[in-house]
Amino acid sequence: MGKTWGVAVEYQGVPVEYPEDGSIDERVELASMTVDGESKTRITASVAAETEEQAREIGAAGIAELARSLRLPAEPVRVLVTD
Repeated sequence: MGKTWGVAVEYQGVPVEYPEDGSIDERVELASMTVDGESKTRITASVAAETEEQAREIGAAGIAELARSLRLPAEPVRVLVTD
C-alpha cells in the first residue's frame, strides 16, 4: 500500500487567484512568501507512494496541474519530499 509522503513544490511568483483560506483541500496547502525580495509560492500535498521517487513524480505532476490553473510559471524552482 505504501506510505504517505509530503511533497512541496516552489514556484517563482504568486497565483493570480488565491484561495481565501490558503487550503485547497485536506491534503493540499498553498502558501505565498517573499524571500530575499522575491515572491514565491509553495504548494504542499500529501501523497501515498511506495518510494520517495514515486512520491516525487506523483506529487509534482498533481501539483503542476494545480499550478497551471493558478497561472503560476510552468517550471518549479524546486521540489522537496519529506516522510
